[in-house]
Amino acid sequence: MSLSPIAAVNHIALMTPDLDRLAGFYESVFGAEVLARAEGEPRKCFIRLNEFVLAARDPGAFVAIRDGAVRAARNSASPGP
Repeated sequence: MSLSPIAAVNHIALMTPDLDRLAGFYESVFGAEVLARAEGEPRKCFIRLNEFVLAARDPGAFVAIRDGAVRAARNSASPGP
């Protein structure tokens, strides 16, 4: 497997209607740490992912990783009222 020409990603911004669910997903699936929250408008949270790498041997392995993340996201869904 060849390495990506991208050496590092400093930060990314994601927009979501459910910030708590997004943060919970990254905590449970990727072991992220929520560093801070800003409850103003818009709500924000700052998440740290230590040494996160997603690599797959082949397209089939990538699909398996993706499907596992999708299942985890569905399982982390907040129950409805």
